[in-house]
Amino acid sequence: MFTRRLVANPPWENHEALLAWHLKLTELYTVRLPKRSRLWQTLRAVTFKSAPTNTRIDWQMPESEVKILRQSNGHRSVGEIIDRVRPCVAADLLQQQLYLLHQLLVIELVGPGLSHDRAGFSPPGH
Repeated sequence: MFTRRLVANPPWENHEALLAWHLKLTELYTVRLPKRSRLWQTLRAVTFKSAPTNTRIDWQMPESEVKILRQSNGHRSVGEIIDRVRPCVAADLLQQQLYLLHQLLVIELVGPGLSHDRAGFSPPGH
């Protein structure tokens, strides 16, 4: 949250540009993702816990979002991750959910060409 690292400003309004950014779970939360399910319509219970902020987020998310989080290790771009997710996630829904997870500091987005250790957190639009 408070860092000397470069500020990353994901292109929230540009779906195509956002696909080139890399996703990574932050270290602020610990999360235990539910086991894989073949029922993609089912909402899954996911709990994010943060000891440093004494925060707990209980969240119901579709299996497709759980699949995205499973692959958010900083090595794959958003585009590469969603290419592997079935059924396809609608572009506007994907942007909304990524924005929300970013605001909650659950995920970090790293811009193309930036190394993962140089990227930092920044609210969209700053």
